[in-house]
Parts: sequence; structure tokens; C-alpha cells
Amino acid sequence: MNRLFNLSFMLIVLFSCTHPTANQPDTPADDLTGSDSLQLVLPGIINTGFYTRDLTMTPDQKELYFSVQIGGFNYAYILYSKFEQGKWTSPEVLEALNKPQFKYLEPYVSSNGKQLFYVSNEQTDSSQINNMDIWVMNRNSDWWDAPQKLPAVINSEHSEFFPSLPQDGTIYFTREDQQVGRNLICRSRLINGEYQPVEILPEHLHIGRDRYNATIAPDESFLIIPAYGLPDSYGRTDYYISFRNERDQWSVPQNMGPKINSNSGEEYSASLSPDGNTIYFMSSKVSKSQTPTISYKDLQEIYTNPENGKANIYMLNTQFISELKQKAQYPQ
Repeated sequence: MNRLFNLSFMLIVLFSCTHPTANQPDTPADDLTGSDSLQLVLPGIINTGFYTRDLTMTPDQKELYFSVQIGGFNYAYILYSKFEQGKWTSPEVLEALNKPQFKYLEPYVSSNGKQLFYVSNEQTDSSQINNMDIWVMNRNSDWWDAPQKLPAVINSEHSEFFPSLPQDGTIYFTREDQQVGRNLICRSRLINGEYQPVEILPEHLHIGRDRYNATIAPDESFLIIPAYGLPDSYGRTDYYISFRNERDQWSVPQNMGPKINSNSGEEYSASLSPDGNTIYFMSSKVSKSQTPTISYKDLQEIYTNPENGKANIYMLNTQFISELKQKAQYPQ
């Protein structure tokens, strides 16, 4: 009980800190549409100094969901903010997912807004506490119903991560394969309301020493693959992209370039706006002080604001992806 009280108090204190905020938009899209220049997403709401990742949103863009981590990976929660009366509400922990003994992250709202997927290690069997599974909450008239774990065809004895869905309801995700010591990119088609046996995507998509959290485009036309340990990487993990043609063939993954990748080393969570025109992605860039000297107050300011070395969420217009598509090469 004391642990829960202490955590709740810590979250209240952190979110009550004053952070710089942008001018309030007339519509939610005003603050969520990327340009050709890199921008932080909603400083003071989404990016506040926490280790922040995994942005998703409802089709009308009036509800935002994202993950934060505290104490390394000891605490992981899904937060939400709503656009009400012309402004964004202060983030709150998603009520059904607030048990401190478990971890919750990687939310994904379906394209019709009727399902909220996420991953968690919540288990009734304490021996399985390190196993992450994919869960879902269905939308009722105005909020989310009780969580349900996806069926065994999706959730195996190994961990599953990062659900991502195109418009037809197919679910893409990453599965930990302990036998081969790497993560596998998988998908399961949804036919007549039933998930089909899991397919492992082609071997040439499994690039680098490992890869994480693959993200599918809403129209299933491309797959973003965060991959670790490739020679053309700008940092430890970079975003790569593979394009899918009408024959369900995937192009050879190519580095997405310096617009999105950097030497920050932590770039492994991306998502797209409902219209596909903006990409949101995680990166742990650091903002450099512009003053010749630094004080303790300056250090406090850096620590409690974005770009302090912890992960942030940025956004860009996806026009550069069209340019990458022109370079797509398919294996023979």
C-alpha cells in the first residue's frame, strides 16, 4: 500500500511541475501535424522530461495515448490526454492499467477507434511475470471496456511486443524467440473476426543483430523496422523501411536517413497519424546549453524538461518516405 501511495504521489508531483507549452491550437490536428523540420510533439503535455515513447491517437486526434518509463524499466505506464475546450488536458495514467506490480506500454489505437491494444506483463501466474503479452480494450459508448488478453494464436510462451494494425485489422507485432536469440517480425490476418495462424515475415526483413517494434503503415504499404547493429547506422539503433507491393512482396530494408535517425542510440518506437501524413518517433536527443557557464538552477531546468537525454517523441511530415520509395529494391 505504501509503495502505491509513494508512486501516486511521485506522479502527481512530476506532472504538477511547470513546463513550457505551445499556444493552444484551434483543432487537435494543428499540434499534431508534422512539417519538414523536426519538432517535439506537444512539449509540456507529451514531452515533459520523462522517458517517453509509443504515441498513438484516436482517428479524430482528440485523444492521445503514450508510454512513460521511470527508474529504468521498473515502472512503465500508459498515459492519455484529451483535447477539450480548445486545449489538452494534463496527462493521466490510464485507469484500468495502474497496477504498480505490472508494466504497461506500447499502446495502439485501431484505425476505426474501437480498440486500444497494448502490451503488459500482467499475469495471474507469478512465474510468468517476465513474459509480455498483447492485450486489448474495446470501446464502449464513451470509454474503454475491461482489458482482455489476445488469444493463444497471438500470445505464445515467449514475449510479444508492439502491436501495429493496418486498416483491415491484420495485427503486426514482434515476438521474442529465445531459441534463436532475436526478435521476429510477425503478423496474423483477421478473417471473420478470428486471428489466423501467425506468419513470420520474410528473412530479409530480419536485419541487423536484432530488431524491435516494427510499425505497419495504415494502408499496409510499408513497414518501419527499428534495427540494431547495422554498418550504415547513425547510432546503435536506427529506423529502416521496407515497402510492400501488390503481390505482398517486401523491398530490401533501407536506412531512413538523417531526417529521422541520429547518434542518440535510442530510436525504436514509431507510429503514424491516422491520415499517414505525419510520422511520430522516439529519439533521445540532447539539447545543448546556449550559455557559457551553467548553474544548479540550469541543471534543474534541463532535468525537468524534454531533450535531457531521456527519450522524447518527435514528428515529421512523411513526404520524405515517398522519396525513399523510389529507391526500393525487391529481392530476386
